[in-house]
Amino acid sequence: MAPEWIVGTDGKKVTYSTNKNGIIWSKNASKDTREIGNAMLLTPDGKKQLNKLIHSDSKIHLKLSNETKITTIKDPQTGKEQKDYLFGITIPKTVFKNPDNTYDVKEQTIIIYKGTITEGIKIDSREKGLSVDEGIGAVAGHESVHAIDKAVINKTYGDKNYNPETKPIEMENKIAAESRMINAILNTLP
Repeated sequence: MAPEWIVGTDGKKVTYSTNKNGIIWSKNASKDTREIGNAMLLTPDGKKQLNKLIHSDSKIHLKLSNETKITTIKDPQTGKEQKDYLFGITIPKTVFKNPDNTYDVKEQTIIIYKGTITEGIKIDSREKGLSVDEGIGAVAGHESVHAIDKAVINKTYGDKNYNPETKPIEMENKIAAESRMINAILNTLP
C-alpha cells in the first residue's frame, strides 16, 4: 500500500512545520487535528507517533470529542462495580486480509474523548496529574499504536488470544512519563 496521511478538511494530506514562532499547520488541518497534533508535539515520543500517523499506510481522520465516556461495569474477579473510562478509540473503516495472512486497514478514525480525559486526570488513572493537553497527547499516542503499528494490527485481527491493549498502553505510559518529567524540569527552573 502506498503511504497515505492524516486527512485534512479538503481530503488532502495535513502537514505541519515548526519555527521560532511555534507550530504552523497546513490550512487544511481541522481544529481537532491541530489540537490533537499540538498535544502530541509536547513530548518526544508523542512527536514520533504524530509523524508516524502523518506518514502511515492508512488514511487517518482525527476527531476530538467533548463527550465523557464513563460507564459502570462489574469486575469479573471481585463482582464489585467499578467505573470504566473510555479515553479514546480507533475505528477502522475497512480491514483487508492479505494473501500472506497479514492485515491492512485502508482508512480509520481516531476519536479522543476530551471529556473523559478531563475526568480521568483527577482520578487514579494513567492520566492522573497531567494537564488536559498532556492527557490528549498520551491518549492520542495510545490510539496511534492501534492505527499504525503493523504488528499490533496483525495480531489484533489474526490472533484471538492477543491482548491488543498491551503495546498501546506502554506508549501511553511512556508519553505520560515524558510529560511528567518535562513538568518536573520546568518546575525547577527559576
